[in-house]
Amino acid sequence: MKSFDEAWHGAEAAAAARGPCVGPRARVISYGLYGNKTRYTANAILNVRLAREHFPGWTTVFHTDSTVPESVLNELAAEGAVVRTRNASANPSESIAGMYWRFM
Repeated sequence: MKSFDEAWHGAEAAAAARGPCVGPRARVISYGLYGNKTRYTANAILNVRLAREHFPGWTTVFHTDSTVPESVLNELAAEGAVVRTRNASANPSESIAGMYWRFM
């Protein structure tokens, strides 16, 4: 039977192989981004840059939908963010859901 330390380090190695956002010690700053207002999209890009400067070793993840311009998604990715796109809902009662995507 593996010791706790062996199991823990094995889990860390497996998580590292899967990517920066997975595992027991993942360091993630997560956002929900939707819509095309510059007020939010430009600041999202700025947040990636600031996170890199102030939180080295952390990964920024943006949960987005099709309402975010492709150019913004490309720039987020070019800055090093992980971009996860989901299908936008046509149901207006679900429009607030984007505020909670960051918890996924």
